Amino acid sequence: MIEPYLKEHLGHVELLSEVSSEITFQVPNDSAKNFKTFFEKFDREVSGLGITSYGVSITTLEEVFLKIN
Repeated sequence: MIEPYLKEHLGHVELLSEVSSEITFQVPNDSAKNFKTFFEKFDREVSGLGITSYGVSITTLEEVFLKIN
């Protein structure tokens, strides 16, 4: 349910992991220009999407290195 929502509002997103009740997506840097309006709308709709909490983080150099290997 959340993946189509993210794709609709942010374009290309990649599902990185799904463990228990936690799902991790990668969003391309060029989507950052849409974050302000996206998160304003997302915050209003988050409970209707069945989400109890969410977090956002930037990819670390370590994560990039691990993905390359």
